[in-house]
Amino acid sequence: MLSLAINTATSKSSFAIFDANLKLLAEKSWPAKNNEAEKLLPEISKSLKKLKKNFTDISRVIAVRGPGSFTGLRVGVTVANTIAHLNNAKLYAIDTFEYLWHARIPPWREECGSPPSPALLLYAGRGGVYVSFNHENASKATLINLPDLNSFLKKHKVKSAFGDISEEQKATLKDINFLPGHNTFSETMSSFLQNPKLKSFTLVDPIYIKKPY
Repeated sequence: MLSLAINTATSKSSFAIFDANLKLLAEKSWPAKNNEAEKLLPEISKSLKKLKKNFTDISRVIAVRGPGSFTGLRVGVTVANTIAHLNNAKLYAIDTFEYLWHARIPPWREECGSPPSPALLLYAGRGGVYVSFNHENASKATLINLPDLNSFLKKHKVKSAFGDISEEQKATLKDINFLPGHNTFSETMSSFLQNPKLKSFTLVDPIYIKKPY
């Protein structure tokens, strides 16, 4: 049986398919351009056909449930909920903060040395950024207005950051080294699927950056 991982919560949409032993069978990522409704399900279908598998072979589904923008996130979560429901598959979800922290671990501790550790920055609309300081309590984040971001990071003695913010937002950072991710999407999601304490869901509710109109 197969496991399917989905992320449409960040600036890059991704999915990965694993076998029963969590061996990676297929993976694809692309820049999110609000076209997930036309792209996500067909791309998953193409990968399953290449593997000579069907949607009914999926027995576990895990999705990144946000925070994220409305258009892409609702598609990814809907696809995850629908496949899990139709297949009576196990359904799991993580938030975007957990996903991005684990995409940095394990190398960030050795790379960055002693505290303060790098801060996780997550896009919260053009004028705002979520800031998370602790991977062990990843979801405890602070929403900061963009004009206040540098002073906030300076106050907390942050010298480096990582995460998912726009290029315009990155350009406003002063004296902050913005670090790339380390683990691929499939590596990150595989590590979650191996966690026996991973929270299961009957239905995943998306967490939007802003409430939809």
